[in-house]
Amino acid sequence: MDENTENLPGTPPEVAEAAGAVNLLPEKSQKLYKIAYNQFMKWKQEKKITSFSERVILAYFADLSSKYKISTLWTYYSMLRSTLNINHNINIEQYHKLRAFLKRQGENYQPKKAKTLSPQQITKFITEAPDVKYLATKVALIMGIMGACRTQELHSMRIQDIKDLNSAFLVTLPNTKTKIRRSFTNGVDIVMFYGVANGNARCANIYISGTASPRPWYLQASNSRSWP
Repeated sequence: MDENTENLPGTPPEVAEAAGAVNLLPEKSQKLYKIAYNQFMKWKQEKKITSFSERVILAYFADLSSKYKISTLWTYYSMLRSTLNINHNINIEQYHKLRAFLKRQGENYQPKKAKTLSPQQITKFITEAPDVKYLATKVALIMGIMGACRTQELHSMRIQDIKDLNSAFLVTLPNTKTKIRRSFTNGVDIVMFYGVANGNARCANIYISGTASPRPWYLQASNSRSWP
């Protein structure tokens, strides 16, 4: 609970307490936000600093700039902007020298382009890579491309989110980044994709720590069409 909430005139204690308990950080990344905040507070403590002035924040980011790329610095800026505002009512968006420093750090930065697979490479991997070793990767690749799924959406996918339509599969994503439930059909190259034959699933989640679970899965790729 910040000091402003506590000192608002006419605010009952229970209301102030409830307001202080509200979590304003993004649900999926709040742990990272707290880590970034705690690292900054630890740095302040080590330097015996009590202020949250622009000069202090600028010195902290100057220190970070010797360790991280500009893309990471902007990520830290975003996380500290939220956590300092929530915990101390400090708005670092008003620190114009800090933003100027970050922009200057990125002037000569050349981001690396991510490598992408061609449709031919994808088809070759799906049809030729051995299922014994790459089955989980194939499933993630097919689901990711056909459903334009984010990493978290794949990780959160559950067996009950997939419905067998015989000729295709209806996949429902209840937990998306936009908070909007969406569905897609998947049947371009998949003939069959089943869970444990006897139904004795150990876990409802499909993807756990880089593997498909439960096992065994049965997936057979078809050469009838090129994809995506």
